[in-house]
Amino acid sequence: MTDHALRLLHEALTPGEREALVEALSATLQDQPATLGPHWEAVVRDRIADLAEGGVETVPWQDVEARLRRTLARR
Repeated sequence: MTDHALRLLHEALTPGEREALVEALSATLQDQPATLGPHWEAVVRDRIADLAEGGVETVPWQDVEARLRRTLARR
């Protein structure tokens, strides 16, 4: 989206209206099946296999969220 379009969006709609617009647009996409190209399908398969084989260390969501919040608080 261009800077001009973003500026218009922020000037024309309140935060609540923008949130409602996002929800409405998102609802129109939920019926669409997600499609990936062959490369990304292979990436997803490899990552699932790595998880199943214990080849990667998982991180609990609470830890990820806390790290994100700390990072954003520093900005």
